[in-house]
Amino acid sequence: MRQALKYLFSLNGAIASLCLCLIIYNIFHAGVYCIKKYHENLNLPVYLEPGTQFETFKPFLKNEKRAGYLTSKAITREDNDGILLQAQYFLAPTILELQDDSHLFSIIDSEDPPYIVKTIKTLNAMRTTNNEYGQALLLRRK
Repeated sequence: MRQALKYLFSLNGAIASLCLCLIIYNIFHAGVYCIKKYHENLNLPVYLEPGTQFETFKPFLKNEKRAGYLTSKAITREDNDGILLQAQYFLAPTILELQDDSHLFSIIDSEDPPYIVKTIKTLNAMRTTNNEYGQALLLRRK
């Protein structure tokens, strides 16, 4: 025991202890770096707030007070899947009117191609932009 303490407090022992501490420190930080890089490469979508899927529509609706929200899904303002509420939250102060096609802009949210085609023809509208979630922003032609 005495020899171990004597070696530890000698110059060689201090240098060996310092090297061991630096090796442990570097291994720890290398592990943290690897984990960080692994998570960065997962390419998981990060949504900072509800409704960010409607971000592509925001520049078009910036000066609009109201817009329509058209869908083939059986929803009401109170009983819906939350997508309407997320769109309303993210696109505020623009007010979204459910199933109201009288506005210049309308968001169409449907997975039914015949409904989409019929709606575009009925409104005499054109697709302004769309997102990767199947929603599109329609602009009525005058």
